[in-house]
Amino acid sequence: MNIVTLKLILKMNFNLIILILLIHLSYSTSAQIQDTAKWFDFWLGEWEVSWQEGAGKTGKGTNTIRATLDGKVIEEQFRILEGQSKGFKGTSISVFNPLLKVWHQAWADNQGGYYDFIGSIEGDNRIFQTAPIEMGGKQVILRMVFHNIKPDSFIWDWESTEDEGNNWTLNWRIRYKRKSNLQTIISRFPNVRDFCVSKKGTEAYFTSKNVDESNATIIKIAGYGKYWFKTKIAPFSGKYNDLEPFLTPDGLRLFFSSDRPINALDTVRDYDIWYVERPHIDSVWSAPINLGFPVNTLSDEFYPSLSANNNLYFTCDCPNSKGKDDVYFSEWNGNSYMTPISLSDSINSVGYEYNAFIAPDESYLIFGAYKREDGYGSGDLYISYRSDNGSWSNSENLGMSINSKWMDYCPFVDTRTHTLYFTSKRIKENKRQGFDNIQLYLHELNKYENGMSRIYSIPFHINK
Repeated sequence: MNIVTLKLILKMNFNLIILILLIHLSYSTSAQIQDTAKWFDFWLGEWEVSWQEGAGKTGKGTNTIRATLDGKVIEEQFRILEGQSKGFKGTSISVFNPLLKVWHQAWADNQGGYYDFIGSIEGDNRIFQTAPIEMGGKQVILRMVFHNIKPDSFIWDWESTEDEGNNWTLNWRIRYKRKSNLQTIISRFPNVRDFCVSKKGTEAYFTSKNVDESNATIIKIAGYGKYWFKTKIAPFSGKYNDLEPFLTPDGLRLFFSSDRPINALDTVRDYDIWYVERPHIDSVWSAPINLGFPVNTLSDEFYPSLSANNNLYFTCDCPNSKGKDDVYFSEWNGNSYMTPISLSDSINSVGYEYNAFIAPDESYLIFGAYKREDGYGSGDLYISYRSDNGSWSNSENLGMSINSKWMDYCPFVDTRTHTLYFTSKRIKENKRQGFDNIQLYLHELNKYENGMSRIYSIPFHINK
């Protein structure tokens, strides 16, 4: 190898090293910018806010934070609904400038207030701070500090300093509590019911009905845990009345009730139990399949629920029922379903029993019953336990922590999170003596507990 070749190789290697360093520096800078651009992502969502006022009173309000303009801008809508400053409202726009690598916020409110802030981070805290402002002959710096940040809550402090930040005075402390993301989604629909969620918590389904309940469509939402997104009509639904979805524990079948025709020549329209299936969790659903005889009959079959061994529990107004509607059981023999039987008098009565959820191991059954003597006024949820010999205990009312004087029905237990989901038409009664502004009035009309069908949830643990 001559000296010219050696110099050429060394020069090439040097240039390669410089190129690698530049790429690494560019990547590191880009990653740092992306990370900085997400400093305030935790703030996105619907929040309930509260703070302590004088005489032991509590101020309350809401704050809605959403991403807009292709996700590059954070928009805030703050409202005070109760307390000394009732009626106060403000808005802000926050944006990350990638050229200057800094966050900016502009705030304005209905009291004439306006502030410009620069964002920063100190440890786990997020901060928006003003430049010095002349107030009463003094140079004052204002800042808001977001701290104790958790997925469902954080604390916001409004602070000021008159000595360039050596000492800060706390002027206002607000506690943020995230509204249920599920409630935000549900509120977009006039009537909802029949919630179920996959074992991994990555997909959920519910029924949406119009106001007069003449149409029923199954809606799918994708997400994780209690944070949901990508709402859409389930691919097998939308043409006929479909309702009461139930995912099997393995997530490979979804059962539901529908009045769709079995074939093009079908002129008799009743509700049957159908299902869709898929080979893997990430696969698309098949076309709907009618479960067939002996489960489906000329009567209406509703609310399918399956145990881990594929035994089926459902509601039917069959001629051989003990009353109006009964909860039925059909055993899976490994190849097909056996003739359904009405469950015992421990569960069914001469009245209405319906909407049963069976535990994966069949250890308990939660169902709805209408206007029983031990009820609270309308439809209530009850529980019955299965003994080792297969008999069911006398059903017990689940109590006022779950039931109300309104219609409570459609139970589903997420055994992964120990959460009971159910549908209710309950109303949170208004204790106000009239309304003095349109915002409070609209808030009352559009509150979650407004008498329409809504999905509720509560921690649920079995204590036999």
